[in-house]
Amino acid sequence: MASGKLPKAPAPRFTTVEWRPSGNLSGLWITPEPPSANELKAWLYHTKAKYRYVAYKKMLIARIRLARSPRLWVKLRLRHTWWLVRQRDEDGLGFSLKPVLDALVVTGVLLGDDPAHLELVYGGQTAGGVGATTKRGLLLTFEAIG
Repeated sequence: MASGKLPKAPAPRFTTVEWRPSGNLSGLWITPEPPSANELKAWLYHTKAKYRYVAYKKMLIARIRLARSPRLWVKLRLRHTWWLVRQRDEDGLGFSLKPVLDALVVTGVLLGDDPAHLELVYGGQTAGGVGATTKRGLLLTFEAIG
């Protein structure tokens, strides 16, 4: 940003992380959805706003630990499915996963987020509009493949 101003602060969020085991698939539900790629880019590339990214990642780490997520130490197929207020560009959704995957590795749920340990599959997105009953969030579904 040429003007030297800080990027707009995001709306306050209370993020919850819930582990949902189901048969041979396991799921991690994160609400509300992680910040958009544009928010993350502003947080990472603006010197005075980097603390926001670090704070968000630390908060995710704490929530994942509280959810008592199991260790998934095999090669996994990770399907990420989004429920959003409005549609986002699909290329930005992958970047929005970065702090989530980093937090899963730090907490020991995943061995790594590289191609040797993880295969990412885009599960789609559903935009529901604004309302009190609108489901918003990110569902990560894990399936062992090796």
